[in-house]
Amino acid sequence: MATAEEQVKAFVELLGRDEFVRARLRELLRDDELRALDVRIQALAEAQGRTEGALSAFREAAEARFARIEAALEALAEAQRRTEERLEALAEAQRRTEERLEALAEAQRRTEERVGRVEEQLALLAEAQRRTEERFGRLVDDVGVTAELEATEVLLEVLEGRAYAVVGEPGPVGLDGEVDVAVRVRDAEGRPLTVLVEAKNRLYPKDVAAWADRAASEGFRARLAAAGLPGPYLVYAFGRRVYPGVREAAEAAGIGVLGPRGEQVAPRLPEG
Repeated sequence: MATAEEQVKAFVELLGRDEFVRARLRELLRDDELRALDVRIQALAEAQGRTEGALSAFREAAEARFARIEAALEALAEAQRRTEERLEALAEAQRRTEERLEALAEAQRRTEERVGRVEEQLALLAEAQRRTEERFGRLVDDVGVTAELEATEVLLEVLEGRAYAVVGEPGPVGLDGEVDVAVRVRDAEGRPLTVLVEAKNRLYPKDVAAWADRAASEGFRARLAAAGLPGPYLVYAFGRRVYPGVREAAEAAGIGVLGPRGEQVAPRLPEG
């Protein structure tokens, strides 16, 4: 059912179109009433025009606002899409990072295992080195003892050949700078002497020079005297192998040289 406003609007439109209706209406109404009605109809028509204009303006504003809202919604949707894409990219990057971290952790574990094995091998090598050094030390000691024993045997033969009487047992003396062989003797005239021998597996000229300097040192001789080995001294250098230049160095220093076959250079006899 049409509303009152719609019925009035339809009536006004009919008056505007149909002259018969207007004539009939004038017959029914008195002139003053007709004029008042015309005024009211005109006012209604103007109000209707204003209403339609307002409605049109509202419709345009609403459509513009709806357009802005739709544009904003589209922008938000696009921003949401880009955000979701970035989130997916971040999630993928996070996954790859976790994979790399897992790979690094695995590599670290393998490295630690290898380091552990290397440390075990190093410990084994260190133990083997320690045992080797012990064996080498014993070997060096054995070689040194062997050289000292050979030097003692050769010395005793030389002393016997030179008519020296051995007093006491020859052997090493522990001083600041060990004497490999020392023995007290008496010469043919009964004069007491001390014989000193430096024993080397390999005897080089530099060994002769160093031993001659040490044996001639007053401090060294004072320590020998304090140990019960006073001078005068006969000084020898013994070598299981005697290298070239040793004899010349010994003669220059005034000390004797002993080899496996006996005396190679006689020591300079002490004065007095």
